[in-house]
Amino acid sequence: MSGSSLNIEKNFSSEIYYSKEYTSVQKNDYGLIKIVITDYFNKRYGEVFASNFASTGSGLKAGDKIFQLKVNKNIIDILSPVNGVIKFVNPKITKEKKSNNLGDNWIIHLADYDLLKDKTSLLNYTDYLVTINNSFNKYQKY
Repeated sequence: MSGSSLNIEKNFSSEIYYSKEYTSVQKNDYGLIKIVITDYFNKRYGEVFASNFASTGSGLKAGDKIFQLKVNKNIIDILSPVNGVIKFVNPKITKEKKSNNLGDNWIIHLADYDLLKDKTSLLNYTDYLVTINNSFNKYQKY
């Protein structure tokens, strides 16, 4: 990648998959799916206010809202990239509501019934970098 580019995802792994929005997913050692806010989101948006969380025990389909972030004066819905049932919600995000970034950036852990099927709509690391670099370059033009 030449010219201006943005390469900030530090935790490369072939086991991590990315959505085109602001999340990544990875199966943890207990078989749960950890959904994470990406480093790109943290660097791009800075201070955020979190609200309207989905509840533990709720079933989610890919595209369902997990929670909302208020960034400046805009509301961003953070969507689930996969299907599953919420087992854990990060208490740091729900209690603090405000963050300079989401450093402990996992949002939820899901029991996922078919990650192999769900991951077909996700990006690998290389494709994700192309997506965020294109987004970064687009915003630099303004």
